[in-house]
Amino acid sequence: MLHNRSLVVAIAVFVLLVIGYSLYRWLVIASLSVNSVPEGAEVSLDGKRIGLTPLQTDVPTGVHLLTVQHTYYRVYRERVEIDTGDKLQRLVSLETGTGELELLSNPKGAWVEIDGERQTGRTPMRVTVSGGSHELLMGHAERKSAGRIVDVMADRVTDVNLDLPIDPHGTLNVQARPSDAKIEFVGLEQPYTPRMRLPVGEYGLRVSKPGYVTQELRYYLKYGDSAPTVELVREFGALNLNVSPANADVRVAYKHNGELRVEAYVAGMQVPTGEFDVQARAMLYRTSNKTYSMTGAGRKLDIKLPMMDVEVGAVIKDPLAIGGSAPELVVVPAGSFMMGNENGPPSERPARRVTFTQPFAVGRYEVTIADYRKFADSIPRPMPLNLERGEEQWPMHLVSWEEATAYADWLSEQTSQRYRLPTEAEWEYVARAGSATRFSFGDSLEKVCDYANVADRSTGVVYRDWRVANCEDGFSRLAPVGSRKPNAFGLFDTSGNVSEWVQECGMPQYRTAPSDGSVAGRKSCDSHGHRGGSWDSSGDELSTPYRNSASSPNQDRGFRLVREM
Repeated sequence: MLHNRSLVVAIAVFVLLVIGYSLYRWLVIASLSVNSVPEGAEVSLDGKRIGLTPLQTDVPTGVHLLTVQHTYYRVYRERVEIDTGDKLQRLVSLETGTGELELLSNPKGAWVEIDGERQTGRTPMRVTVSGGSHELLMGHAERKSAGRIVDVMADRVTDVNLDLPIDPHGTLNVQARPSDAKIEFVGLEQPYTPRMRLPVGEYGLRVSKPGYVTQELRYYLKYGDSAPTVELVREFGALNLNVSPANADVRVAYKHNGELRVEAYVAGMQVPTGEFDVQARAMLYRTSNKTYSMTGAGRKLDIKLPMMDVEVGAVIKDPLAIGGSAPELVVVPAGSFMMGNENGPPSERPARRVTFTQPFAVGRYEVTIADYRKFADSIPRPMPLNLERGEEQWPMHLVSWEEATAYADWLSEQTSQRYRLPTEAEWEYVARAGSATRFSFGDSLEKVCDYANVADRSTGVVYRDWRVANCEDGFSRLAPVGSRKPNAFGLFDTSGNVSEWVQECGMPQYRTAPSDGSVAGRKSCDSHGHRGGSWDSSGDELSTPYRNSASSPNQDRGFRLVREM
């Protein structure tokens, strides 16, 4: 019984002690409870680590510095005052912090990507980023890229130094033939540029140009300079024509290896793919000049020439859109003639046969001042000063080759017909008018004053030192057009009055000149031909085959025009 009483007393004393201690802790001892978002933050009091959140601990009374920090977040700091028995609680939401990356590379000057985003500048460099884990990549020309995952602590500087191993490169400079072929990579979006630097390795190349067989190849680029040669093979197709009339002369023109080739048509002939021209002409039929496109499968074409329906010898006056009419034209017949003079100077040799397969129209007279003034007033364009008060029916003179061509183009616009300067062959054909003599009126100058205004006795009165023709035409200088007799085609002043501009540059050789009467030689030059002599000529310059050239206008130089039918 006594034992039981002692046990009860002991329990009572223990309970009283527990209650007393609890009351002491509740009423006297102060405590601190800290929670954070996120959890696991380190808690320090007065600089001494006391645990990780969530945390509850006894603290002495007084003023303390509470610090809560987590790896990637801004440090939370607060001064807290604790009295006896205080139960202080804090819930701290940490803010994401930033840190700095000190970036170095070997070699320096590397570009930097952080989390896939290219940074401004190159190493060495310092970059501020958010706290946390980041993917870092560095690269340099002709070096292999290097990267790593970097943990950035808030408010701290993290040093990163990466070595970039050498990545062997070579220079690629493809030598393509033809040189303007297109070069591109196969399976690589990067465009090709000459002498580009690329990592050593194998590349797919495609070389192409319209009209050539495309080549694709695999090329292994080595260290150093590489200049592979790729020569494209021209692609050809068979040409088959059905031409009416069957006796038409057919020529095919195309470019091959940068050279223009003109060949007589042969059934099934091989023509390079791409554009080619076909000219078909036959006597008394309209010439056909058309451009076609050849494919590797070949082309079959039907060409039918329409017959010419014109009246030879007819006089034409095309109306102008501004009112009035163009200069009178005479339709001359198709035909052949011997151009040049086998016994003449080198410029007139060798004599050769030229054939015109269709009629064309040519100016009945030389273009007059009145004709040209319509053009000058319409553009407007100033007239030469010496012509402001000139005789309107005199031939236009003091006019350059370019001005004569501009007038022909203006007539083409005004009439919707094709006007132009004559070729040398056309000019000599119409000047001869069927004759084979030195002049259209014979081999002698005895009758020259009947057909031409030349340097004669009238001219000799003014220019006493000149050698002049022994006849009288009544004019000391220029004469109104049509003042003398016409030739057999009804054309006036093909000899004398003014020398007439033609299309040709200078005086091209007859040996290589075309036989169809088309323009010979170059398309652009510093001088152009003029034919027929003028009012100040008295001898060889008046002969039909005589040739001359000039680069500037003169008072004894004019022109007449051709109109295509």
